[in-house]
Amino acid sequence: MPDGPARVSLWRYSPALVLFAIAIADIRQLSDPDLWGHILWGRELLAHGSLPANNVYSYTAPGYHWLRHEWLSQILMSSIFDRFGPFGLKLFKFLCTAATISFIVLAESETAAPAGVQALITLVAALILVPSIQFRPHLFDLLSLSAIIYLLARRNRRGSAPLWIVIPIMAIWSNLHGGFFIGLVAMGVYGAATILEDTYMGRGQRRGLVILAITAAAAASTLCTLLIPPARDTWYTLIYALLDPTTRSNIVDWKPLVASLTTAPAGSLEQKYFATVLLFFAAAIISVILRPKGKDAPLVAVATVLLAALKPGIDASGNPADAVNFMNRHGLAGNVLADYVWGEFVIWHGGPGTKVFIDSRYDLGYPPQVIADFLELDRGKPDAAHTLAAYPTDFVLTRPNYPEAKVMDSQPDWRLIYSDDVARLYARANSPAAHLDGVPFKGTARPTFFP
Repeated sequence: MPDGPARVSLWRYSPALVLFAIAIADIRQLSDPDLWGHILWGRELLAHGSLPANNVYSYTAPGYHWLRHEWLSQILMSSIFDRFGPFGLKLFKFLCTAATISFIVLAESETAAPAGVQALITLVAALILVPSIQFRPHLFDLLSLSAIIYLLARRNRRGSAPLWIVIPIMAIWSNLHGGFFIGLVAMGVYGAATILEDTYMGRGQRRGLVILAITAAAAASTLCTLLIPPARDTWYTLIYALLDPTTRSNIVDWKPLVASLTTAPAGSLEQKYFATVLLFFAAAIISVILRPKGKDAPLVAVATVLLAALKPGIDASGNPADAVNFMNRHGLAGNVLADYVWGEFVIWHGGPGTKVFIDSRYDLGYPPQVIADFLELDRGKPDAAHTLAAYPTDFVLTRPNYPEAKVMDSQPDWRLIYSDDVARLYARANSPAAHLDGVPFKGTARPTFFP
């Protein structure tokens, strides 16, 4: 029998509060930069059973091997969208959010913490999740990891839990998104910490060894990706992304939390968010110090490792819908150098023959040299003009007041042909696009919705 006070579940104590937390976590309804690609490539998989081996959507790396790790998520998302439209995607996102929050609530109930404490933690957790709850395969990371943490919390409190369920969870998760490795990390850390704790307490190592055996079986189950053609890049993609310094230094999702806090603009929403997350975990650390429980050591070990690996995920950028509409109205197509978070939007909406310089697949779809050349122009570095000369670019689509826009304004061989509050579109000065009547055209950026 468990010691201490009885378990209190917020689903029984205050279900309205849980629903409120779900609504908070799901409140962000902005399209993720990758959403167009997920739907497009899910359709490709359903139609042909595979994706092109090389990056056929790009003019800078058409022969580069494109690494994939989200095939099942893309099939699910494209099927939902094609059958139910944007509403279906919203419902899908809401259900994933509801399940994630529910597993958090269930895990809290295993701790026997007072209902008020659980309620506060649930609401703060919902706020922290807001930037990460997006229309992207990462939803399955949050859902699967929260389920595993619940199982570990139950095992920690009751002495037993059906941890074998982790094996099929990992098998499915590994086909949904490359973030599955964090589930193996959580299980492995918990098992190792249990062995250390039981050894110290003189209880033997059997419990921890069983957990590590389940972890090994769960890891083995992910090898099913090697048997599924669309998934065969999964493990290679994961290892490549973890080791690639370009990803860690340039993609916000991969930056450590403290680094994101210190580099965020002073007083910005991003900085306030990162500070809130740090305060939340600081409060958790203090609570463990003030009210330590020996049996909580394995869960504390898991929390420590996950905190060290925590990555933020805020993105509030708009999309150049009116600029792309301007191109389509005037029959302008060709090679477009756009901000990498706009790349998949341009792929989806661009006219026939439109290809992009780069998109948000980033290092999974483009070689280091292309990324480096893009960053030269994007950041307005001294050799930025080299990027314009080195590739057969027909149009440049950038944000106003960005270093890239200032570089483009200084180029005599390029001309601004369209601008609004979101985007500026440039064409080569000797091209027909640069001599359209009314150029440069001043547009109005209107609200846009997926797709």
